[in-house]
Amino acid sequence: MIITTDRIMQDSFIFREELNQFQWEISNQTTKIGNFKAQKATVEFGGRSWVAWFTTEIPISDGPHKFNGLPGLILKLYDTRNHFVFDYNSIKKPEVPLIIELQKLRYIETTKANFRRAREAFRQSVINETFELLTDPNSRRVAAQNMRRSNNPIELSLE
Repeated sequence: MIITTDRIMQDSFIFREELNQFQWEISNQTTKIGNFKAQKATVEFGGRSWVAWFTTEIPISDGPHKFNGLPGLILKLYDTRNHFVFDYNSIKKPEVPLIIELQKLRYIETTKANFRRAREAFRQSVINETFELLTDPNSRRVAAQNMRRSNNPIELSLE
């Protein structure tokens, strides 16, 4: 299970989702990443096509973001449009176990779909208010470009 917390203005939200069972297509193609022999795998997830390079030399079935399910650690992961690229730069075992604790906030319990709807509604209200305040065409163009730049979530679809 994955627990996600995020904010929209002053409100803190929390939602839970099951780990995805990725349908990886493992290729015979290999390369060297650092000191590791890595093998290529591809998958469709969140409305994007992804390429992963994993190593069985580290038999941990995990990787960045939510990606998992390969017979080794993902060392490099990217979407085919190169909007998101994850690259390992070092690996070391912690001396003591790492404990991750959630902040003690008043969370609004929701679903992933409802959170995305609320975030998009907030975003749209900001866009509308900004355009009402801006009368200069050049200022509107710059504002529109800035809003487009911050509109590329890692998961385009909810699947």
